[in-house]
Amino acid sequence: MRIKRILVLLFILALSLAVFLYRADSVAIIEPLVGTKVGGILLEIKNKAHSANEAVQNKIKDTVEVFLPRTEETQNTSQTKTQEPTPPAVPETTKPQTNENTNVSEQLTVVGTISQTNQYRQQQGLSQLLQNSRLTLSAQMKINDMFAGQYFEHESPSGIGSDDLARSVGYAYLMIGENLALGDYESDFELVEGWMNSPGHRENILNSKYTEIGVAIKKGLFNGEAVWLAVQEFGRPTSDCPEVSITLNNQIEASQQLLSELEQKLSDMLDDIEATKPTRGSVYTQKVDVYNTLVHQYNVFVEQSKNDVATYNAQVKAHNTCVQE
Repeated sequence: MRIKRILVLLFILALSLAVFLYRADSVAIIEPLVGTKVGGILLEIKNKAHSANEAVQNKIKDTVEVFLPRTEETQNTSQTKTQEPTPPAVPETTKPQTNENTNVSEQLTVVGTISQTNQYRQQQGLSQLLQNSRLTLSAQMKINDMFAGQYFEHESPSGIGSDDLARSVGYAYLMIGENLALGDYESDFELVEGWMNSPGHRENILNSKYTEIGVAIKKGLFNGEAVWLAVQEFGRPTSDCPEVSITLNNQIEASQQLLSELEQKLSDMLDDIEATKPTRGSVYTQKVDVYNTLVHQYNVFVEQSKNDVATYNAQVKAHNTCVQE
């Protein structure tokens, strides 16, 4: 009887030891954060300078009226085609064409025109426009092209407008506008006053959204008469609004691709683990350990990518809010 009890106790002890060894040999599998990937939640940048501002540009062009004070000249209707202007390496400094037999004054200046423009803005509580070298170059190209093609329009006979000129000189803009004048002016004051008496031109000069300006003034022969041509190019550069990091966007896209590859790899590894028998021993344990290590790296990467997306989307919202103001 005693021997039978001893045998039963030994059996129970052996069974308990087997269960303990089995548990010690088994491993837990970590679950990846599937479903928390960052795919498809990037916000779109609105109103990019190159494309989304065409409506603004067209509206400005539609409201600008040609102003021809103190002259009987009419708009040139010549169909002469001109080549698209090419920006020179440096701003032009050649002396304007003159005619010895004309009494047109030499009193118009770029500095004076900008000063008069800013005085009108200050009277309305607006900030002064800052002279921009690229807009100045754009204005010079416009005035030279009008004399060369003998036309007086916001769009050249070859279809080149102020937005095209701005892009050609590398001026990245949110808004762009243009004022033109042709005539026999005696002073910068008279020139700017003429623009201010025209609703479309006045709208450009007093537009609170513009922050920069480029001006070109030149005297030359237009339809056989010695006259002044003047160009104002108004702009609001993309730098006025918070920058959206292209580098961060590229980083997010690369992260999404890598996460997709890691997810597929984890899926293949899990299939291999589930197919491994028995579910204990060194081979099984090693596979689970490698899998769990990769899952941990994947989950950390997911969290970092989510943070990057949140940062990028905040930049896009700030940019879009600024553009729409």
